[in-house]
Amino acid sequence: MESKKYFNCAYGGSLDVNGEVVMDAAIMTNDLRVGCVGAVRNIAHPITLAKMVLQQTEHVLIVEAGAQKFSMESGIPTLSPGQLIVMSDSKTSLHEEGNNVAYDRKKRLASGTSTAGEPGKLHGIVSATGTAIGCGIYANKWGCVSVSGCDKTIYKYAPAQKILRRLRRKAMSIDEVVADVLKDLEKKTEGSFPSESDIGVIALTDKGIPSVSFKCAHFPWAYCVKGYVYYGCARNEIFSEKIDVVERPLDCMCEDSN
Repeated sequence: MESKKYFNCAYGGSLDVNGEVVMDAAIMTNDLRVGCVGAVRNIAHPITLAKMVLQQTEHVLIVEAGAQKFSMESGIPTLSPGQLIVMSDSKTSLHEEGNNVAYDRKKRLASGTSTAGEPGKLHGIVSATGTAIGCGIYANKWGCVSVSGCDKTIYKYAPAQKILRRLRRKAMSIDEVVADVLKDLEKKTEGSFPSESDIGVIALTDKGIPSVSFKCAHFPWAYCVKGYVYYGCARNEIFSEKIDVVERPLDCMCEDSN
């Protein structure tokens, strides 16, 4: 996703006040291991760097010059300045970040996100979705969640962790829990403009049950279940296609095992 200009991650990401693509990324697994990077530049795949923070260090978050140094020491190629910029980019871009949740045959869960943040952001800004665990992403033994949307709302109300806490405590489905949390956010941010409740959520339970819900007008999403990919963009929109061939690790569950 970070290599596609359609997602506000790396290539084609929104530009900050200095005209640079400055990125954040985070990953978390259901055993509460975490890796985050903030304000990194000229890296094609910041989520890979976040994964290296998780795997190779005892730290949670590395930012700016420290993250760039860690990237070079880890052997991640550095791109030329401006290589991530797409000419059609503008400070009015409405693209959001790339969010992912995953569940495999070993019942491992993971949540991740990668973002260039809000268009025209000030120098030194890092996003809630890419650096604040519990706000934009969270994973534990009950499930995993990744949240996209208004950074201010995500910082203040920490919806990712709230969803999993509510899933644990209430006899509700994952769809009901996500809808419940988004409804609460809508009430708390009522009257704001632009709407601070324009939030999108993707989630998985510890049984691999997926959920997608969003308050914004458009939220491109997709998930794979037992040989089929389901996808959509607008509200109440869902399409499906059979997966005939999957190039996958052995523990992937996209292919029908029946």
